[in-house]
Amino acid sequence: TRHPACVITFLSNPQILVSDLATNAAGCLTETIGVPASPAWSPDGGRLVFSSDEGNGPQLFVLDFGSEKSQGGFARWSTGYRYATDPAWSPDGEHIAFTARSAGGWLVAMKTFPSGPTRVIQRGGRHPSWSPNGRYLIYVQDGDLHRHDLVTGARKTLVTQFGEISEPRWAH
Repeated sequence: TRHPACVITFLSNPQILVSDLATNAAGCLTETIGVPASPAWSPDGGRLVFSSDEGNGPQLFVLDFGSEKSQGGFARWSTGYRYATDPAWSPDGEHIAFTARSAGGWLVAMKTFPSGPTRVIQRGGRHPSWSPNGRYLIYVQDGDLHRHDLVTGARKTLVTQFGEISEPRWAH
């Protein structure tokens, strides 16, 4: 993509910045008192999902660029959880996987975008990432790397007892 998104901190206030590699221009997309993190582009580059903590725990927000329904700003995207972070778009753009926290602890979940049911993938998991074909999610649980087959529901441990794994990402 020619528009990388990142979190940059100005005077101890993090914001999401997007850069245009063709023009070397950059712009701040968020102006919030919250703490935005984990920006992730939709596969078509038309939306950016990120988490932001506005004081009550992180929630997911979506910036919509150029669609007919775009309001030019970002909107909170309801996941069904009071704490949601680490968003990742499915390769087809139809789902977002994320880390949530519930009374029972961490979990990896996914939800159809823009609305639909939320599906818990793995209790105890964190930091989901989609396979390029959209069939699998990888995530971390108890420091180990696991793969979940979204078609069969089978789970496979990929890396174990190799140190503390964090924020895995598939190559696309």
